[in-house]
Amino acid sequence: MVSGDNLSKVPVIIKGRNGLVQINAEIQDTHPLGSGKGNVVFIGDCPGTHKDFEHMVDLLKKKGIRCIVINFPGLGHTPYYDFFKHTNKERLHFVMKILKNIDARSNLVFVGHSRGSENALKLATLLGPNTVGTLLINPIPVLPYRELRENHWSFKIFGFLLKSSGVVYFIFSRIALIITGITQKTKPIHMLSVVFISVCHR
Repeated sequence: MVSGDNLSKVPVIIKGRNGLVQINAEIQDTHPLGSGKGNVVFIGDCPGTHKDFEHMVDLLKKKGIRCIVINFPGLGHTPYYDFFKHTNKERLHFVMKILKNIDARSNLVFVGHSRGSENALKLATLLGPNTVGTLLINPIPVLPYRELRENHWSFKIFGFLLKSSGVVYFIFSRIALIITGITQKTKPIHMLSVVFISVCHR
């Protein structure tokens, strides 16, 4: 299915906690039939969607360059899946499966924004022979943020809670709902992001 934004659905099979699961990824692909001028793969922040790159995509599309913008599960138009935790490994496999399924295998340029910058660098390395460039926009730093150094204990707790499941996650999610006042319909990753930002800016 393709819309006016050049959105298309790409079935991707990812290894989940209970085996292989199919995700119907919805990506933006400006030239689904391919382009001899190359493929630019945009990897956004978390959260982030294809809309974050719309101005760059418009310019490149006019020049005939194929733009592939990833919408990760729960972000943009790709449905939310409980098993997909947005680890770097999951994000890398997700993008690589999409590129394979849409036959974008050569002349690759990876553009990463914020959290996506690490993914862009790793993909450029993994797909080295087929990669011609990497562009990082507001990339994650080489050294820890000052806030990370000063509030190291709070980030350890946050990391533990993100990785945990079951009772601890249930209790924490209910506390987060009360603290932030957001609705229960909010996706867990967004809810945790709000709490995380609240802790950082105290």
